[in-house]
Amino acid sequence: MNVKRNAILAAAAVAVAALVATGCGSCRPSPEKRADWAVKKISSKLDLTKEQKVKLDGIKVEVLAKFKEEKAAHAKIGTEAIALVKSDKLDEAAVNRLLDTREAAMKRLRPFIVDKIVEFHTMLTPEQRAKLASLMEEHRARWKE
Repeated sequence: MNVKRNAILAAAAVAVAALVATGCGSCRPSPEKRADWAVKKISSKLDLTKEQKVKLDGIKVEVLAKFKEEKAAHAKIGTEAIALVKSDKLDEAAVNRLLDTREAAMKRLRPFIVDKIVEFHTMLTPEQRAKLASLMEEHRARWKE
């Protein structure tokens, strides 16, 4: 019974990974459009200065470039996940290898993302940081289970 449950959970994880990897096709805007929207929203909500907007736009460009570098590896994971789901029997070792690959990619990106978060935080005034924290608290309260 436990093995069957694990296999079902693994299949569900692979299916979710496949959906994440494919990005749901046309169900949402491109990463560039989402990033532009986010920068515009952040700039407006935090009342950024022109200099801060330029810095934030630079961060956006760097993040988009880094994610574009990772896109091929991400797509490969999605392709492999789909192949696993199509197979007659789900191989737990293969699922674990696939998830290990994804975790390794996340570990590669982590220092870069942390650096960009610190860079963004450093450019904000104390008032803007307080406003950002307030917005984060509101968002968290809205989506809290």
